[in-house]
Amino acid sequence: MEQFENKIISDNFIVEGDSMKDCGLRNGMVVKINRSKIAKDNNIVVVKINGKLFIKELRIINGKVEFHSKNKKFENITEFKEYQIIGVVESFFES
Repeated sequence: MEQFENKIISDNFIVEGDSMKDCGLRNGMVVKINRSKIAKDNNIVVVKINGKLFIKELRIINGKVEFHSKNKKFENITEFKEYQIIGVVESFFES
């Protein structure tokens, strides 16, 4: 049987917009994500929803997946056809 080492795969993304500003993520900042970490409720994630990339808080409410903004000026994403979590945000910093 072959064994594979669990490798951490990370990427950086630049934040565009202010939908997550109340958790400290602002336009132009850089986020580092971990692609190998399993996303859990309340994690901040980079997610592809219906073909578009977002940075949102993953919420699992009564078994239903939602993606929440951290800025009251922006709506949460609760209805979508498909999604793919790209990775979990591990850190962020000014570019």
